[in-house]
Amino acid sequence: KQFPQYFMVKDRIDLVPGLNLAKILKQIKLKYSSQQTTDIDGLKIDWSDSWVHLRASNTEPIIRIYAEANELVLAQAKADKIKQEILSYIK
Repeated sequence: KQFPQYFMVKDRIDLVPGLNLAKILKQIKLKYSSQQTTDIDGLKIDWSDSWVHLRASNTEPIIRIYAEANELVLAQAKADKIKQEILSYIK
């Protein structure tokens, strides 16, 4: 009970063959340049109360989306927003 409680949400996007995922992640990183970002293993975006990590699977043609926040609804909202932004670049 002495540690804060956090909630994690996991999602994914199926990728189409030939998609330039690196380009999309660069666009997302640029869009969130006012936040702290890390691109060591995919792209992680940090806010003061939450984070989202985007990572391509090594075994499937998908991108995994992980989000964590101090409220489940906030984690879900962050994951959903980033997912919609990625899908907008794909279409």
